[in-house]
Amino acid sequence: MRKSKTWKTMLFAIVAAAGPGLLHAQPTAPDFLASPDVYKVIAQNERSLVVQGVWKPGQRDQFHSHPAQLFYWLTDCRMRWYLPNGSTRDITVVAGHAGSVPPIESHSVENTGAAECRVLMFEAAPAS
Repeated sequence: MRKSKTWKTMLFAIVAAAGPGLLHAQPTAPDFLASPDVYKVIAQNERSLVVQGVWKPGQRDQFHSHPAQLFYWLTDCRMRWYLPNGSTRDITVVAGHAGSVPPIESHSVENTGAAECRVLMFEAAPAS
């Protein structure tokens, strides 16, 4: 089994690289509204959404936000995170990795690998 940094370790590295502006950046649209070509709501009820993210090799999504979420990676992925302050962070995730992250107000993600990347995210439904 390949070893990978935990998602939380990567998130903390991304937050540290961005500085305090990441969590206080101007809010951006939710993932599925900002990049409907990447993110699709595949199930929902009044409280929750299941969002599937699929990036083709070389595909980059638009800057977007996420509420606090649970996630499950369906494929191995090499990705580059773009932060509002112009910095980037390269990450590698492995299929089967699951976890949770706090809300993220603004970032963009690019698939830098040679294969399609897929993730399932379990998010709170937007307030009506």
